Amino acid sequence: MAFNRFYPPELAQWESRNASPDRAHNETWDSLAMTGVLGFLANSLLFLSIFFWAMRWLGLIRSRRDVILFFSMLAGGGILLSALFQMRGVSIGFIGVNWPTGLILGLIAYVTLAVFMQQASSTATAHRPRQLLLVASLSAIIAHYVEIHLGIALVSTRIYFWTIVARLLGLGMTGGWDIHLPALILPDLLVMMTLVFLFAINFIGMSNAVSVLFAGLGTALQDRTGAPLTDILWLVLFAWLIATVLGTATAFLRHHGLGLRKIANSDAEVGRRRNEETPHSSSSVTARPSALSVVLYGLILFAGWLLYGLIHAARLLPGARTGTVAEQLDLIAGHYSLYTWVVVLWCLLAGLFLSWRKMMVTQQAWFGRGLATAGAGVLMSAAVFYIIANINIAQVRADVFYRQGQNFDSAGAWVESSDLYSRALAVRPTEDYYMLHLGRSLLERAAYAPVEGSLSFPSHPTLQHVLDLNADEIALLGRDALLSASEAVLSRAQEANPLNTDHTSNLARLYSRWAILTDDPQAGLPALEKSLHHYDVALSLSPNAAHLWNERGQIMVSMGREEEAEASFLHSLSLDDRFEHTYAFLIELYTRTDASEKLTQLFDSGLEKFPHSLVLLTHKGAAQSRAGDLEGALASISLAFEKHPTDLNAVRNLVVLSRLLDRPEEAARWAERAIALIESGHDEIDKIVATYSVIADFNVENGRLLQAADILHRLVELAPHDYRFPFQLAHVHSELGNNQQARQFGESALALAPDNEKPGVQAFVDSLE
Repeated sequence: MAFNRFYPPELAQWESRNASPDRAHNETWDSLAMTGVLGFLANSLLFLSIFFWAMRWLGLIRSRRDVILFFSMLAGGGILLSALFQMRGVSIGFIGVNWPTGLILGLIAYVTLAVFMQQASSTATAHRPRQLLLVASLSAIIAHYVEIHLGIALVSTRIYFWTIVARLLGLGMTGGWDIHLPALILPDLLVMMTLVFLFAINFIGMSNAVSVLFAGLGTALQDRTGAPLTDILWLVLFAWLIATVLGTATAFLRHHGLGLRKIANSDAEVGRRRNEETPHSSSSVTARPSALSVVLYGLILFAGWLLYGLIHAARLLPGARTGTVAEQLDLIAGHYSLYTWVVVLWCLLAGLFLSWRKMMVTQQAWFGRGLATAGAGVLMSAAVFYIIANINIAQVRADVFYRQGQNFDSAGAWVESSDLYSRALAVRPTEDYYMLHLGRSLLERAAYAPVEGSLSFPSHPTLQHVLDLNADEIALLGRDALLSASEAVLSRAQEANPLNTDHTSNLARLYSRWAILTDDPQAGLPALEKSLHHYDVALSLSPNAAHLWNERGQIMVSMGREEEAEASFLHSLSLDDRFEHTYAFLIELYTRTDASEKLTQLFDSGLEKFPHSLVLLTHKGAAQSRAGDLEGALASISLAFEKHPTDLNAVRNLVVLSRLLDRPEEAARWAERAIALIESGHDEIDKIVATYSVIADFNVENGRLLQAADILHRLVELAPHDYRFPFQLAHVHSELGNNQQARQFGESALALAPDNEKPGVQAFVDSLE
């Protein structure tokens, strides 16, 4: 968040203006920015230590001389390359790449030298698999080190990194494990169960668990219905076949290797005599168990897949998904919880199989202290399970609610989205990001809620009061109660993360909306003062955010402080002279204050930078129209529509200007273009209604009554609560001689009309008798 104060304004031309950069895409600079010099040194020491011990376990570091040479070459490589680039005048910013590159080059140089410096390896044949695993692990860690200095270190890649480091440590410290069949089959079983978790779904509502499980084998993620058993089926079969063959082969090869070592340690003559006595029994005995083991191994994998698959599929049946949307989402999140606990328990079981024999053979001192060992094990297990449940699983459950809340946001269902955000926040009560969305959703709901609600709510609620509400209760809240709830949530978000500009600016927007929704303008002034205060705080955090200066200027306009508003807009323009919205706000301000000279200069400077700007051309056309220059206005709007042929406002303005210039044929052509544009899939209802209204007026004015009736019928469907359109349609039908339809629409208009318009509508209806 500290970066916000130094945010370069021109960066907003390439990304979202409210983006908060939180990483450098380079591990060196990330560690320096987040943890300081000590953190950077600790991070570098971590990787140096990993490389050092890997080299030692591989036999490439054997003496004190090797240790000194190793660290000298790696650290020296990083320092030398960084210094060389600095001497050539390269920006200090490239040290984030120069240091790790030099370090890796030093590592490559050391490995190359060590191969020639060290004596020939004496690694026994039995230890070569361990050495190969060490090499593979080190290679993966080096690749990760390179990647995180050229890109982003994701959660998944960090998990891989620490997993591989743990494997490297286990191989190096213990010399490997004697892996037997139980330990081998557990990971394979987990793979088969993971395939169930990924591909078993029930989008079409099947009521049988077996059908759900096997239907998931039929199609890919993109197409789940009606396809033959192809892609996913082959994936599952191939995974099962490979796991079965490789699992049994590995187990028997390891068992055979152990037998050879035992024979080598016994008397050679006894071994030869044993072989001579039973020359054929060894192969036959080995072959028979191998075939049987392959079958058993495959059956165990299939049984595990089937058992977990039926359990998972039963949770996907329609009967299991009952209750409210939130309860159904709880069940969906539970799928991940169940799978996670299976993985955790499976890992514990696999670890037990892997380490049990070694612990029993070596009889570690700590293992002999039964009570202390049991106590430590219980405490550590409780800590692990607590962390998994309250961090890993809880985060996923909360995210399920949050993602679904976004879907309801898109549909404008603010009650449902508020309920889901509230549930996400109940799972993760310290997540300020969820607070931000909950506060915004409640604010949007307030714009459509009645002034007085039917549910009592504290005038100064806390976050807990808001979280205690369910969807039905949110729907019963009045406007002021919803605004108070939004204030409580956003204030808590700001307290949780005071350096996040979004939280402070959202509070400013809340108070601005509160003032707009207040019936008495004077009563809204305190809210505007609060809004202005929060904008000032937000700008102290992000002084280079041009959009916040614009929003602050709008508050000044609402308070009647035009000169301060102009100063705010002009400061925004000085920060980013390519932000079109700033020009629009200044145009509106100069139009409102009748500053024609400033307005002309603004149009000239703006159109010089954006010659095809829709915003500037539209406002210029409006200004020319107000000044009486209709031809100039028509030229400006025509250019706007030429460069932006899908803009409905532009073509509507062309219809209006053609009417004003008394060019009915041209107006008719523009009206047809507008209708074609709407019918091509335009979905902004307000713009469609405004455009159809203009076209209907033009058609009535020019005697095109049938065309007018068609457009007005569309308007009645689009705006069913607006009395003007059925009233106008009644007039059109009356002129067409359809008095029955005219009366029908006249009575509809009468039912919708406000009290002050009812006498006029009633008079028209009476005239039809």
